[in-house]
Amino acid sequence: MKITEFVKFVLESRTNEKQVFSLGKVSDQNAEMIKITALLDVKGYERIIDNYAVKHIKRKHGNQTDEAKQGQVAVNHEDFEYISDIVDNPDRIKNIGDSYQGGQMIQYEKRITYLYIYVEEKRDGKQELAAKTMYKRK
Repeated sequence: MKITEFVKFVLESRTNEKQVFSLGKVSDQNAEMIKITALLDVKGYERIIDNYAVKHIKRKHGNQTDEAKQGQVAVNHEDFEYISDIVDNPDRIKNIGDSYQGGQMIQYEKRITYLYIYVEEKRDGKQELAAKTMYKRK
């Protein structure tokens, strides 16, 4: 299954049961880059996105009128395809502190026509990097 298919499934689904899509293991090269720039050890971690993150991104950052007020552009289904490129080849990475659940958060920025900002949370118990949000600017 492709990520865009997962996104479509989540947005059409009526279930609130947790659904998870694996984006794959963090490469050793990417883990080293994160360790140097964000001061976090994520070697061996798996990247995931769940239905709650997809719904959050589309609800908070998927409406063009609302996003324009903030100088941003609405996230569409196809933008999810860029996540791998954003995290594997970012223009910038930084540790932005703890989430309200207590996990450290990593922010990635990558210009691909628009400036994409993608945030994931480090979950040590499951050795996961879980999507939190994504938005894009002109």
